[in-house]
Amino acid sequence: MILSSLSSCSEFGVPVQPARPTDPNLIPSAPFKPEVTDVTRTSVTLSWKPNLTGATPTSYIIEAFSHASGSSWQTLAEHVKTESYVLKGLKASAVYLFLVRAANAYGLSDPSPITDTVKTQDIPPTSQGVDHRQIQRELGEVVIHLHNPTILSSSSVRVQWTVEQQSQYIQGYKVMYRTSPEGQQRSDWAVFEVRTPGEDSTVVPQLRNGVTYEFKVRPFFNEFQGTDSEVKIAKTLEEGGWTCLCVCVHMCVCTHRVFL
Repeated sequence: MILSSLSSCSEFGVPVQPARPTDPNLIPSAPFKPEVTDVTRTSVTLSWKPNLTGATPTSYIIEAFSHASGSSWQTLAEHVKTESYVLKGLKASAVYLFLVRAANAYGLSDPSPITDTVKTQDIPPTSQGVDHRQIQRELGEVVIHLHNPTILSSSSVRVQWTVEQQSQYIQGYKVMYRTSPEGQQRSDWAVFEVRTPGEDSTVVPQLRNGVTYEFKVRPFFNEFQGTDSEVKIAKTLEEGGWTCLCVCVHMCVCTHRVFL
């Protein structure tokens, strides 16, 4: 790490800036405060904007602080040519702070403002060493309320749900759907898996146009499955048809006209 020789001002301090050239105008200005998004168990995305009041930066250096990794700031990435970067290899369930420095041939800028604290996602529990009856019991106690599906097009529907009682044993959700033709035998359930426990909606694609579907959601953990939500029904749009929203019993607003 190119900053390994720098000392830390304090536990949450920023490493001391190395000697600067005589002309400070040759050094880039500190970038603006970075923003952290897309947090997973072992990675985050860091984005920032350059401060162009100083010299033009040619690259960036990203530093991080976490008690899980020691008591000093560490350089996680250098020679970064873009203003957005995915930091990988972080520790799960750890609290981090990040900062960015701009660099050019003459040296490094002052540090950017430090990000807000961010915690990576927890490590999901494993079924090894756990009573399988406990897993099944907890999954069975999870209550999922399915909202009315949102028709997006002739081939896609957004399904959204609310989890009333959470469990550590939720690895994801099985969004199940099948056609529901009137007066005919229903087809088998198809499954669209959502493998992010924190998600509460998804878009089901590649549906047939103008067809009525039934939807339900079921939590799962490995091979264990919980209780299904209630079933909701939605009909995809006809191809080339209008999308209408009925405001009340006297008026429907469509994409092309207003019917009174």
